[in-house]
Amino acid sequence: MEYSITLVLYEWMHERRIVSAVAQVMGISGSTLSAKLRPTAAQARLSADELVSLFAAIREVGYRTELEGILHGFNEACRGIESVKTGPVAMVPQVLALAKGVGVLSDSAGRISRMNHEADLQRLCIMVRTEILPIVLQVECLLMRRLEKVRKNKRPAHAPLMSVEPQQNA
Repeated sequence: MEYSITLVLYEWMHERRIVSAVAQVMGISGSTLSAKLRPTAAQARLSADELVSLFAAIREVGYRTELEGILHGFNEACRGIESVKTGPVAMVPQVLALAKGVGVLSDSAGRISRMNHEADLQRLCIMVRTEILPIVLQVECLLMRRLEKVRKNKRPAHAPLMSVEPQQNA
């Protein structure tokens, strides 16, 4: 898989500051939940059986929509669905297509709460699933690959730029 689901959940839950609330719903302490999600492989102890109760607790504290967005790629990977691979040249057209889709959605946003026509609402749902979400996932894939590449090429902060060895006179 391209990313660790526990790392994504750990970072997201700490950014949103919902670790304590989710842990309380799960009946454990915030530090215990945090330790189970900790990003280092040696420390992470969240079992697959605990994912369902974790996701239910996150939904219960009101973060259902964000969680579903985070889990979309994870669910596809679990089901064996291959995500579309695009090259780095495709980033600009992807962002432009995303902006266009979001523009159409925002144009409709003011009317969504008053829409009574099932066909219009269905059309917007289909547009989000078939046009916007796939582009978001492709852009995310590009960003994750670039992030991985940057992390691999990153030198330790204490490493010297050049190795200088004394010359020996023969």
